[in-house]
Amino acid sequence: MVLILAMAAFTSCSPISSETGSDIHSQTISPATPKAEEPIDESIVMITDPLLEALVHAAMGRSEGFISQIEAEGVIYLNLNNQWHKELYPDQKILNLQGLEYFKNLKSLDLSDHEISDVAVIGNLTDLEELNLSGNPISDISPLSSLKSLKMLVLSECMAEDYAPLSNLDNLEILVLNNASISDVAVLSPLKNLKQLYLAGSQISNYFPLAEIYPYLEIKDFTLKRSLEGLGFHLDNENQAIFDSESASIRINHLEWGQPHDEWMNNSVRTVFSSDNAKIDIGYYPNFDTFVMMAFVDGEMALNYLYNRSDESLGLGMVTETAQKKSCLKSSQMKKYSTIFY
Repeated sequence: MVLILAMAAFTSCSPISSETGSDIHSQTISPATPKAEEPIDESIVMITDPLLEALVHAAMGRSEGFISQIEAEGVIYLNLNNQWHKELYPDQKILNLQGLEYFKNLKSLDLSDHEISDVAVIGNLTDLEELNLSGNPISDISPLSSLKSLKMLVLSECMAEDYAPLSNLDNLEILVLNNASISDVAVLSPLKNLKQLYLAGSQISNYFPLAEIYPYLEIKDFTLKRSLEGLGFHLDNENQAIFDSESASIRINHLEWGQPHDEWMNNSVRTVFSSDNAKIDIGYYPNFDTFVMMAFVDGEMALNYLYNRSDESLGLGMVTETAQKKSCLKSSQMKKYSTIFY
């Protein structure tokens, strides 16, 4: 009799053999939820996504069973990224985060490379200091604005429509937005504690809104041009910094650089538009708080506008009748450029 009981006990504790078809690669993960006819214990964490449940159990060092809310509150670190489990559960990814809100004392959470689109649940985890959501099809990151304790946030490949919620994360030190949909970095300028910022592959053409925090970034993957030379200007022999493009030429003179060839070019910022036989020169002269626009035809000045901002006066002078007649700049064409003064 004793022998029979011993054999029964041994059998119940033995692992299920492969002959029963229980190989983990072929299993369909089912959530460990109570049966419908059983009353639901409110102290039990209900996780609806089967893969999320399986990965949470694995991260907690257990294979199955219910997770109590007290147990959930004792967890401070969860690595649930798709890289380490994809061999166990091929072609399966987390879709729903319901149940994670009970892990309210989490400090670090990695959910990278899944199919998560709704991160509302994460907004309840206000103790989080590290969060990795890279590789998920997230379109709304507004719930993350409540995570004031965050020090590291990874949102690579994020497709959010609005990144303004990030401006509230005052304690953020590391922000990764590689290959994300962000195009306006002005929303990141309030992040005074940032030490590392990654924006490679994102849709950004203007980094100047980051000028204030740029000097304090210890690591970044972009360059903010802060000098005229860095922007592509060169100094000519008339003490002017010049930038040339196909459509226009920008010319700048500062008194500290020396006097230009012509006195009227002194201490000014000018943009020159050229065509086959005509040139329009628009400039600002800070010494006089005055805008000047000149039109040249075949090298001869044909028209001159002056607008003084301080008294809002406008001066107009035709230089020579010959130049006026030769001018190919019709009144409608001149109006196009003179609107800068109004």
